[in-house]
Amino acid sequence: MVDWITEIFCPLLGVVLANLTFASPTKEVRLVQKRRDLGNLNPIPFGVTFASCIGWTAYGCIKRDVYVFLSAMPGLVLSLYFCTTSMSLLMLRNQGTDLKVYFQMEMLVLGGALSWCIIALIVALILSPTGIEHEYAYTLVGSINGILTFLYYASPATSALL
Repeated sequence: MVDWITEIFCPLLGVVLANLTFASPTKEVRLVQKRRDLGNLNPIPFGVTFASCIGWTAYGCIKRDVYVFLSAMPGLVLSLYFCTTSMSLLMLRNQGTDLKVYFQMEMLVLGGALSWCIIALIVALILSPTGIEHEYAYTLVGSINGILTFLYYASPATSALL
């Protein structure tokens, strides 16, 4: 018998809470987009969110866990929108500090995507054919995601550095 509280309700609640968290900057991003000025909005967390959500989306796929997938995939799409909006506004201002932040954002987005492609290649081509347990692949991807999640929660502190 399915324990609907632990197997359905709580995971669905996690999906809703994760998506509310990822969507929380939407109003502010739309406002700065409308003003065509980033103002004091720190875009670095958007890049970290993007890299983290790629990993969690992949993890949900390889574990075949629809709740993890549904918790991360909308954040992936939203964070990409937040990143591209922020980066275009940084280029509009075109000041020295803004260019530095722009290149940091570029590295987070491109570096995050490339890193996950390399990790996927390692998991698919190196670990799987050698017969290494899938648990090792899950642990590798999960551990990297854990580090990225820590960085996600620490990234608002980068406001002090800008």
